[in-house]
Amino acid sequence: MARTLIQGPTQVQEPQTILAEGCKILAAVLEPRGFKFQSDGSAKASGGQVAGGIFALGARKLEVHFRFSLGGVWYHLGAQASSHEDYMWARLGLEGGNRYPDFGDSDPMMAFHDLAYDLEHHAEDFLSGDDAELAARLNCAAARPVPKGLRSLR
Repeated sequence: MARTLIQGPTQVQEPQTILAEGCKILAAVLEPRGFKFQSDGSAKASGGQVAGGIFALGARKLEVHFRFSLGGVWYHLGAQASSHEDYMWARLGLEGGNRYPDFGDSDPMMAFHDLAYDLEHHAEDFLSGDDAELAARLNCAAARPVPKGLRSLR
């Protein structure tokens, strides 16, 4: 029997179940643009069960992982990749405006809503821009300086 990790308002849920529900929220943004979802399933890692999946359209991929919350979110174009945080920095600058990640909400579905908002409002070059534009954005994201000290808390 699988170990349950996340307790929702009415039932205890596995990461794979929560990821599947959350990806329905993301699919509303991604599927109309041609992206298709493929689950990576779930696996036991050092911190417990983790579930993952990828929305793909040609060489573009949005990779998502869920353990206790929506964690790793990565944008890919071929061999290039960027975390969501770095991609948003490259798109919006230091002051941001992105909603995900929001560390203050205990509802795991809110993170998927926030990511869907960011995709719709700040990721047009990923969703439907040309490859050269997206490659330039991912290169910029890769060059993001690593904040140190109190600046890292922004």
